[in-house]
Amino acid sequence: MLFLVALCHDGHQELLLKEEEKLKNAVRDWAEEYLSAFRHKERERNRTRVLELNYFLDAMKREEEELEIIPENQFEDDEML
Repeated sequence: MLFLVALCHDGHQELLLKEEEKLKNAVRDWAEEYLSAFRHKERERNRTRVLELNYFLDAMKREEEELEIIPENQFEDDEML
């Protein structure tokens, strides 16, 4: 009789260990998939942000180049008048 009880106990332990292993694998797979998708989205967001900053810098450089620079000596000539 004790042998049957021990056998049932061992069977339950084995079943629980298998279920625990399945659960750990499922959680690990979910975490890997979730983190992979998260990293992909963040990478795309960062790339988009870098492009926006580059466009902004290019626009500011063009604006700066289009500004008319007044030579320093022109101010001196105006003061003499």
